[in-house]
Amino acid sequence: MRNSTQLALTFLAAAGLAACGDSGSLSDGSAASGGGTVAAGQVSTGPITAFGSIFVNGVQYDIDQALASGQVIVNGRPVASQDELGEGMKVTVVAGASLPNGQVQAQRVVYWSDLAAWDDGSGTGLPANIDLAASTFELLGRTVRVDDLTVFAVEDGAFQVTDLAGLQQAIQNKQVTGVEVSGLPDASGRILATRIEIKTTAPQGVARHTVRGIVRNWDAAAGTFDLAPAGLANAQAFLHVSLDPVAIAPQGMADGVAVEVEGRLDDAVSRRFTATEVELAEGSFEQELHRRRAGDEGDHGSGEVELTGLVSGFDAGARTFVVQGVTVHYANARTESEGGHGDEHGDDHAGSGASFPTGLGDGALVEVEGRLDAGGVLVARKVEVKRPAASGGAQAMVTVEVEGPIVGVDASARTVRVRTASGEVAVKLTATTLFRDRRATSVGVPASLNVNTAFDTASGVALLVNHRVEVYGTRDGTAEVTALRLEAKDPAG
Repeated sequence: MRNSTQLALTFLAAAGLAACGDSGSLSDGSAASGGGTVAAGQVSTGPITAFGSIFVNGVQYDIDQALASGQVIVNGRPVASQDELGEGMKVTVVAGASLPNGQVQAQRVVYWSDLAAWDDGSGTGLPANIDLAASTFELLGRTVRVDDLTVFAVEDGAFQVTDLAGLQQAIQNKQVTGVEVSGLPDASGRILATRIEIKTTAPQGVARHTVRGIVRNWDAAAGTFDLAPAGLANAQAFLHVSLDPVAIAPQGMADGVAVEVEGRLDDAVSRRFTATEVELAEGSFEQELHRRRAGDEGDHGSGEVELTGLVSGFDAGARTFVVQGVTVHYANARTESEGGHGDEHGDDHAGSGASFPTGLGDGALVEVEGRLDAGGVLVARKVEVKRPAASGGAQAMVTVEVEGPIVGVDASARTVRVRTASGEVAVKLTATTLFRDRRATSVGVPASLNVNTAFDTASGVALLVNHRVEVYGTRDGTAEVTALRLEAKDPAG
């Protein structure tokens, strides 16, 4: 359910994010996406960044037909309304045909939460060990990290939470009955939350703890297995699951499959979990990947994949890294920074040394597009660095913050100008810019803008001229800042 106070704007650049203009369809029937095409059957996974219908990885997907045919699935349940989806939910989309208006018809949209827990009255099931300095908390034996791009949403909109401190206060005020987390796994097994939905009502029946992951060490006779975060081999992050006597393992249960496990966390320290229900996470990216690696492409007929995630195992020499459990080979990929800037030489091929591509390294947030080879390696055509690694050398892009009033809008360049103490700064808005409305007063900006209306002078960001904004974004050697998040304040005094 979307929270009306947590808004998302999408500003889509050209057929490739490197150019300005509208997205479009190509003569081969594929639709243009960031730096490539969306082929029918392509599987794409990443957080929803805006609505109309939905935007995922910079592509606008029309989900009307999928809704009508029961192919929009939320936690295993078909839904009939787009309102069941929310900004920040990490979804898996199977692409259908490209449409004349430049959108892509979605065959299927699937969302599975990573963690979900409801309190039983003892505090179990609520975030614990909240560390505001580290921006982390513990939930169901997992560490969850939040950042400037995490969307906080309240189930019924009764109150507002905008950050981890607000969540902590709401828990102390006993306003929270549970939380649901969606996010991106890192190499240590932590989850970088893209969305945290705060529950304010009790679930039907008994309190539930739900965790999603990959089955490891399945012992059918003993009814035990380990549950691993996607792509993680570190046993220290596994949950050790035992089936309750009433639980039945689903058909197809095996090592490597993705499942959702419901039950109770018995001990957070030893990570012991008793499962009352185990369900295959059908349609999840991990399950799609498992099938393709087993040689079964199902009903898609395409090895095309696009995904957003955190880099681990970066090897500049081999030109490889891992994202969401997928090994990526990027030697022949076109590489960009967020906003469409190419490598420092403007080339569309791999360069040399640690300075190429800009900002790439362990911990970087990237979007990758390519095709799975016979060995399950994703051979990348495009790698876009959305946020740089923490240490990328002198040539790496950097994260910056800009604050001041908007003093101008350039629709053709997809930029706004922000006046700061040191002068005006051009801020580029892209398909993955998150917009957060923190104004006490409203000037009529629609709750959810997209590429079709973002720079409309009657309804778009032009209405925010003279309003203060705080921008969190990146800069990679140019004067322009690419906005990852733009937060609107009240008009300047």
